[in-house]
Amino acid sequence: MRKSILILMVCCVAAFALACSPTNNTATGNNTAGTDGGKKCAGTDGGKKDGGEVVDAMAIYKKKGNWWTTKTTAKKPMESVTFMKSEVTDVNDKEATWTMTMMDKDEKVTFEQKDQKMPLVAPKVEPAKDVKVEAPKTTEEEVECKAWGKVKATKMETEAGGFKTTTWMYKGVAVKTKTTGDNMESESELWATNLPK
Repeated sequence: MRKSILILMVCCVAAFALACSPTNNTATGNNTAGTDGGKKCAGTDGGKKDGGEVVDAMAIYKKKGNWWTTKTTAKKPMESVTFMKSEVTDVNDKEATWTMTMMDKDEKVTFEQKDQKMPLVAPKVEPAKDVKVEAPKTTEEEVECKAWGKVKATKMETEAGGFKTTTWMYKGVAVKTKTTGDNMESESELWATNLPK
């Protein structure tokens, strides 16, 4: 059971990290290596959403007290339901401190890790000249999650390590994620949050 929870956590974190990595500008397919400070997030419009505002992919970590809970339903290798709550407990100019709480299907705490650090400023790094980074395919699509209902999100598809992941991002938040692979299938959605829609 712990192994399947760990696999699901890794997939969710990897999808979020890929979607909002400051080194990956999925709008243009260019590896920006942090030249925008992590402000742009997956989108066909250069990270602009909702009337032209720039989406700050790290905004959810920049306010103490922000929290969001994701529900993950695994279908393979075994059926299970887990919840993961993330809560920002402290913020300064360079990083956010947050707590991750894992819960079972009845939302009883099974694991908690406090004092995790999230850098808020990406270091500027020159991209390697001989490495070609292929941008994930993105489209705009309406998707529904329990926390916010229907939203017009950026759908992104990636494949790596034998896994295919589809993520729907809205204002820097993964509102839904589907992952499939050899003997693995799971779906996550934003279940509850105090973040404004």
